[in-house]
Amino acid sequence: MAVTAPSAAWRSMLAAIPLLYFPAAGQAAGGAGSDAGVAARVNGTAITRGMVREVVKSVIAGSAQPPNGDEIERLSREALDSLIDLELLYQEAIARRIRVADQEIEKELQRSRSRFADAAQFNAALQRTGMSEAGLRHDTKKTLLADHLLRDVVWRDIHIVPEAARAFYEENRAEFEGPAGVTPFEKVRDRIIRVLTEEEKQRRRSAFIAQLRAKATIELLGRAAPTPAATANSGP
Repeated sequence: MAVTAPSAAWRSMLAAIPLLYFPAAGQAAGGAGSDAGVAARVNGTAITRGMVREVVKSVIAGSAQPPNGDEIERLSREALDSLIDLELLYQEAIARRIRVADQEIEKELQRSRSRFADAAQFNAALQRTGMSEAGLRHDTKKTLLADHLLRDVVWRDIHIVPEAARAFYEENRAEFEGPAGVTPFEKVRDRIIRVLTEEEKQRRRSAFIAQLRAKATIELLGRAAPTPAATANSGP
């Protein structure tokens, strides 16, 4: 049986936040100092219902079939959780004075532009969401800062030794059986290490975000309030 990476619902949701779908056009929903259209506030920073809707729309766009009402409600809660987590990571990255080079931001913006046939389609997508290029640049930087925080701080010293991979293999030998017998450890060692590394990343991400949530002031103002289960699954 092939070893596959464990599911990463939070990462998938976070990946839907920047660039192509421009969901952080939250500046257009609800005015400063107003709770109209605001789903949550994270240490005073608003997360709008419009931002939540755009993330949900981006996830639905990649689905094989349209979700029902219950699934949309679940996706809305998960989207809000992910946006809260992103905001917490961004604020922590700023507090730790983490930096992102302008060249890296521009590279991500170019990747976003390349997903459209031409500049006209790109600009039309921006216009539909009410976001400017400056806003897109800001949100791209925000997501990159969160990524850097995870990579350079939370995941910095993760190292899965071969002995751990061997122990996993021995404990789960039945999972590696096929028509030709048990696949030798040497052939699956690297995949096992990748899986164990991803599991450790998820564990650390969850623990780190739980710490950030514990010391943050998070106000939930809309229906799409994070559920305990979603919170538990949404981060390292």
